[in-house]
Amino acid sequence: MNAVVGFYRDEMDVEVDSAVNQRRDRMTLAHRSRRPEHRRNSAPASVNGIHRRRNKRWTWGSGRGSRMMSLRAMASGLALALAGLAGSALAGPLPVTIDYATVGNPGNVALNTGTYGPRGSVSETFNIAKYETSNADYVKFLNTVDPSGTNPNSIYNAAMTSDTTNGGILNTGTVDGARYSVRSGFDLKPVTYVSWFSAARFANWLNNGQTSGTAGTETGAYTLNGVTSGAPVARNGGAQVYLPNIDEFTKAAFYNPNDGSYFSYGTTNNSVPTPASGGAGTNQAAFNGTGAPPSTTGVVDGNAFPNTTSPYGMFNAFGNVAEWNETASGSLANVNGSGWRTITSSAPNWTSSQVRFFSPTTVNDSYGFRVAAVPEPGAIILAAAGLGGVFGGEFIRRRRRKAKAC
Repeated sequence: MNAVVGFYRDEMDVEVDSAVNQRRDRMTLAHRSRRPEHRRNSAPASVNGIHRRRNKRWTWGSGRGSRMMSLRAMASGLALALAGLAGSALAGPLPVTIDYATVGNPGNVALNTGTYGPRGSVSETFNIAKYETSNADYVKFLNTVDPSGTNPNSIYNAAMTSDTTNGGILNTGTVDGARYSVRSGFDLKPVTYVSWFSAARFANWLNNGQTSGTAGTETGAYTLNGVTSGAPVARNGGAQVYLPNIDEFTKAAFYNPNDGSYFSYGTTNNSVPTPASGGAGTNQAAFNGTGAPPSTTGVVDGNAFPNTTSPYGMFNAFGNVAEWNETASGSLANVNGSGWRTITSSAPNWTSSQVRFFSPTTVNDSYGFRVAAVPEPGAIILAAAGLGGVFGGEFIRRRRRKAKAC
């Protein structure tokens, strides 16, 4: 980087010396022109207003100030671009990438129907994972945090392996450097047999950059410090990735941003979804329907219903697994939404079965989770702002020099 900046400093020195030798630095404003001066009686080449002098240096406009502005801007822009590329290269790809949907319309009205009370009003824009946390992503978490299989803080449950229908994670000893693996065909199915505390540790891990070992699982969004039982822990201020609370989940799953109402089902619909294990319909879900005989026997892939989402783009906002969130009631944690065992009579979002509270240590074959996050500004917007500052600063300095000369 020093070599790059040094090169452009040398270029600026040459330009300044040239201006001094030709006494252009002492010309009055009346003799200065925005038109390029011809050197040695030969006209310069011109391409779209960019003039090339005999020394083959490209400049925008003419005069010492404009040349110095061009060189400084080019050097600053190049340094910014190289720094950005270097930062990206050093960071490298992370094990897990979450595909988020943005939930806007801050300050929306609450849903007042139901036994729980008002819920669903959120004052700020936030992101929520489009898909429930998959077995594939949870295996990456396990292998990063627990490569030796000591199972710190019970983040792995043996039923994940023993349940061949809804458990999607194998723990068969270290193979090719990995302790855990995904059961064949279960990569995109949601992880089950996770407690609230395990879900919170996954959120901490994402919040802390997905670091190795347990250090990144105990603080961050939630200060756990080894806790695996008791009441749910409140979200810390400044958390970037976390479990949604009951308001955030309700809004992301049921709120209609077009008219401020709430849908009965998380499928952008007020009609009962069609029970299924997959399909291209716009109102389908993995749930038991009437319950006799069962319409589905377990979890399905997160993308099993590509055309059925909530208004904000959440998949399986209804059905598949019920989801842990961070809202507590005393020592109990909230499980929101419906799982694959849900039957039609308890399916609408205002029924008590949609807002349930259980011990946060509970694990079973129909409970999972997804994460939410604070939106991040785009890298392109930040880069544009940086370059705008560079060019704006040079423009202001140039105007000040002209004002002093007058």
